[in-house]
Amino acid sequence: MSMFMKIVTVIITLGVLYYLSPIFSNQGGATVDMRVLCLFFTAIGLNVFFTQSIRFVTNNLKVKSNEIDKS
Repeated sequence: MSMFMKIVTVIITLGVLYYLSPIFSNQGGATVDMRVLCLFFTAIGLNVFFTQSIRFVTNNLKVKSNEIDKS
């Protein structure tokens, strides 16, 4: 995994943990604004994560098909 992918994974994990944790405010949960913000960033992170992993897989498939063609 590249460094960029690791950073994105950490951001997603932090977003999910913050969303689930009930200790950040007096009401027994994160405020609505913060939850929306965390979900927004988590969605962006997941989007980037999946586009990167799909690109990685397709690049590997291209490399493998090129090797097969040469042999």
